[in-house]
Amino acid sequence: MVKPPPKAKSKLEENVEIAEWPRNSRGQTNRVTLRSYGGHALFDVRTWWLGDDHIVHPGKGFSCRLKDLPRLAAAVQNALERAKGLGLLDGEGGE
Repeated sequence: MVKPPPKAKSKLEENVEIAEWPRNSRGQTNRVTLRSYGGHALFDVRTWWLGDDHIVHPGKGFSCRLKDLPRLAAAVQNALERAKGLGLLDGEGGE
């Protein structure tokens, strides 16, 4: 029996920060990164918060494999256009 070739491991050796912006007045931030987990390269959107120990901790978020990133990007672009069309966004900013 022939064994299948091993799966390719992620080539990300460290996290790559793409964007970060404040979430609220309590010091939480939203951060977008490319990261590796379990040998897979991931796109990650997560809330980070500063604890009483003065260490920044990850909170709730969302990750997907990079192979799904084009589909996610198209969905986000569609949501942006729909929100603008519905008058929910002013220009490039938020609410």
